[in-house]
Amino acid sequence: MRFNDIIENKELILNLKKMSDTNRVAHAIMFVENDGQGAIGMVLSLTQYIMCESHNEGDSCGKCPKCNRISKLIHPDVHFVFPVNSTSKSSSRKPISEDYLNIWRSVVLDNPYFTETKLNSELGIENKVGIINVAEADRLLQILSLHSYEGGKKVFIIYLPERMNTATSNKLLKMIEEPTPNTYFFFVSHSPENIIQTIISRCLLIRLDSIDTNALTEQLILKYDLSKEEAYSFAKISNGNYGQAISYIKDKNIRSPYLELIEKLLKESYKRNLFNLLQNNDAFVKLGRDKQKAFTQYFEEIIRKIMLCNQGLEKIAFCTEEELQLVKNYKNISLGFFEPIFKKLEDLRMSIESNVNAKVAFFNFMNLLFIDMRKFTKKK
Repeated sequence: MRFNDIIENKELILNLKKMSDTNRVAHAIMFVENDGQGAIGMVLSLTQYIMCESHNEGDSCGKCPKCNRISKLIHPDVHFVFPVNSTSKSSSRKPISEDYLNIWRSVVLDNPYFTETKLNSELGIENKVGIINVAEADRLLQILSLHSYEGGKKVFIIYLPERMNTATSNKLLKMIEEPTPNTYFFFVSHSPENIIQTIISRCLLIRLDSIDTNALTEQLILKYDLSKEEAYSFAKISNGNYGQAISYIKDKNIRSPYLELIEKLLKESYKRNLFNLLQNNDAFVKLGRDKQKAFTQYFEEIIRKIMLCNQGLEKIAFCTEEELQLVKNYKNISLGFFEPIFKKLEDLRMSIESNVNAKVAFFNFMNLLFIDMRKFTKKK
């Protein structure tokens, strides 16, 4: 992948090129993104740029043997690490990324703006917690002890380092504390706060920006032959997240699949009908772990839109027609409601991440939602 293939973060791209051109690329860089923002594409473009044999028009040439192999994700000195778990697709009791490289290549090459849910679905671990175990760290140590195949740079691309257990984190820390020459660690994280601080402190931290709605609209029109109205709707509901927009387009659904459940939760808690509210527990449990996480993230977005609209900031809430119909029903919720509910949704997401029983976690959340809605709803 080349930098020219990326439609956003142009200033960041210029800075990355400058670092490479002056031989000042940090040996450890942490790219922080929202799920589906395409940080893997950015990392692959940087990798290809620093390893290219002949730059062309301010980018990697895309034609030399190194560019060719990196673009196909088969360069012998570019190594990938990502969270996995045991499935019927692997006979190993302690699977590592190498067991699933063909699936990884297929997902990334099909869409570098893929979401974690998409990857886990292809890996067959939708309802499990993907982890980066200590066997993975041992493999990296072995690779580090060897000369590079082509006598040049080695690059380790680690997707979601927050999935490392303690033993893995400690071994990786030693690798980046004492880096070997011409070795680079490029991380892509959705939750850097869940990575041990000693690793974070040794990385250059880079946060990716969302794509401007108009720019994303134009890209969707170009790539998916949509009308301007359709493309704009997909761009808005995805909040500038290219990967999420692609998911919605492939599902042929501008309406988020989670909106109906959110409507029920808000409606029943607003009407103070606790019994009906709690009947939604099974619907949440049936989603599966990855979709439960996506649900909590979208619920946070709906709450944010209610908060903005309640303050007269409808223009920057970027609601779809369906969302706008929902948020207008909650104009008399006081501002004191929002901060606590954001915290409770984050706690729910963290419980899912930690593999806490989903039924118990969601049941607790609904009770708290009911209490807060009652406490902070203004009387008409």
